[in-house]
Amino acid sequence: GIVAGAHIGFGSYLAISVGGNCPGIAAANPGLQKIILGAFGLPFGLIMTLVSGAELFTGNTALVGASYMEGKSTKSELAKSWIASYAGNFVGSLLLAYLAYTSGTLAASPGSVAIATAKATLPFQQAFVRGILCNWLVCMAVYMASGCSSMIGKMTAVWFPISAFVALGLEHSVANMFMTPLGIMRGAEITIGQFLTGNLLPVTLGNIVGGMLCVMGPYGSTFGGWFKKKNKKKGGKKQQRGADSGSGGGVPASAASLSASSSSSHSANSSQSASSVGRPIGRAGSSSSSSTPRHVRQRQPDIQSLVPRYLKPCLTHYYGDFFATAQTDPVLFAQVMVEGFLPIASKTNYDDDNGMTIVLPKLHRERCVISPISDMHISRSVRKKSKRYVCTINRNFDGVVAGCHRQHGQNWLYPEVVAAFRSMHSRGTRGMETMLFEDDSPVPVGVCPVRLYSIEICNESSGQLVAGELGYTVGSIYTSLTGFTAEDGAGSVQLAVLGTLLQKCQFDMWDMGMTMDYKESLGAHLMPRAEFVYSVRRVRVERPNVLLSLERPTMNCKEVLTGTSPMDADVNEGKSNHEHGRKKDKKETKKHHQQHYGKKHEHTHGPADSSANEPSEEEEEGHKRRKKKESMTTEESLEDGTSA
Repeated sequence: GIVAGAHIGFGSYLAISVGGNCPGIAAANPGLQKIILGAFGLPFGLIMTLVSGAELFTGNTALVGASYMEGKSTKSELAKSWIASYAGNFVGSLLLAYLAYTSGTLAASPGSVAIATAKATLPFQQAFVRGILCNWLVCMAVYMASGCSSMIGKMTAVWFPISAFVALGLEHSVANMFMTPLGIMRGAEITIGQFLTGNLLPVTLGNIVGGMLCVMGPYGSTFGGWFKKKNKKKGGKKQQRGADSGSGGGVPASAASLSASSSSSHSANSSQSASSVGRPIGRAGSSSSSSTPRHVRQRQPDIQSLVPRYLKPCLTHYYGDFFATAQTDPVLFAQVMVEGFLPIASKTNYDDDNGMTIVLPKLHRERCVISPISDMHISRSVRKKSKRYVCTINRNFDGVVAGCHRQHGQNWLYPEVVAAFRSMHSRGTRGMETMLFEDDSPVPVGVCPVRLYSIEICNESSGQLVAGELGYTVGSIYTSLTGFTAEDGAGSVQLAVLGTLLQKCQFDMWDMGMTMDYKESLGAHLMPRAEFVYSVRRVRVERPNVLLSLERPTMNCKEVLTGTSPMDADVNEGKSNHEHGRKKDKKETKKHHQQHYGKKHEHTHGPADSSANEPSEEEEEGHKRRKKKESMTTEESLEDGTSA
């Protein structure tokens, strides 16, 4: 709050220095002087506030007020936000006013005294109405800037409404916290009581009405959940159950209204720990989960506590496991991925192709994972089928997307989402760098690249793409997004190949999203939400540069699974058959011998002549000749490579 007050103070400082020092233009062309006063100053102050994520009271009247009306914050939280930001803004503004006064830069300018006097002498009703109109424009500037992903877009969205309210002579409470005290310091005949009760009080009340009713009133009731707190509480458990058990990621039918501001870009280096290579993340409750804080394993923290502070202005908690944002910028996609969210999407109206696309980052209550990846089960039938297919990585992104659309429909892979994924995919192994923040620190402590991969499986004889998937990596964790199969058995081969590659490349975990029967049959288990998030935060620092790759651009799937080429596998199979044939020959010879001469220790009931079972000399000689002949025949056939 103190920083936001100083930012708005800097904007007012610039406006007084430029627009307030144009007496000639003011006398000859007062309209032009008002434009100059509005264009240079306060827009710059609000841009600094939005980009840096500072807490401004006038913006919080709309944003936190909307959160309270939708039942997402309590009265005490609303009061805490408003009081803390208001007090902080006041302190920051007063501090900057004193510094500006002592700097002497306004010594020859009468503008600050004249502006302060004009504000303090306004009637209560006029000051109140001007406060309403002012914050209407200010909150619209914040609301429009939240829909822009670029710095130029945010600056444009802020500049027009803010310069308009200054040129129109409207009243902003935080700007007045700087301008009026500065005028008093420079000799304006205004008492503290006049300033507080005659100007600041009515303007503040007007700002609250303008933010709450004029901006968030219509938008909150149209797109959000204003006046629906009771309904939400009654249906909360049912909605949660539906989110957990829904198919396709449990995408809800609509999304809430959103607000966002982007954080500034920084860069830093992060190190890789060699001691953690290949270390399993571990099952919930197992000894290998010791890297997760104990309090996280003992209970499930509130989902809001797992969202880092810098992301909270960008994401609105929708319901259950879902958050929401209207931004489809690839940088935001990468940033939510690096924090453990699985990004999916929905439309504001399913029946309308022109409906607004809403991104729904999801933090599953329980994540279906394979860790360590050596726990994965691959059946013999899948290994046998694998020699019919070849595998590539990052060779046909559009083909995989088209395959997913053919099998599942558009589902959540809307054009805006595909465009963001394509931008991330185009960066290859460089990935899209994301900022890493520690706890609630506003300063990044490192970077971690997020890499998006396409896995392609083609039929070797036809060359057709028959299976594939999209996924991404954060450190040594691979997350599957979506996939398809167009040929019986190809999907199972693709999963087996991917799991084998992840193990060879020393990944710690395969994140498969929500639980399904086929995932559990592969060896997956459930990991609690908090444990998964802390696992992501660990590996993104310790092992940020683990890559998914093949030994060659194109490899036969059998070779990936077994480490031998299909030709070598066939030779080994032939040797196995040859050995089996030799054993079979020995068994048949032994059987033939028993049929002719009986078992060596065969017993009969009652007395019998022992000489009756003994062969004669002629029979013994004939048996030796036959045995020698059979042995020669068997050896000749084995030399030819066939079974006797």
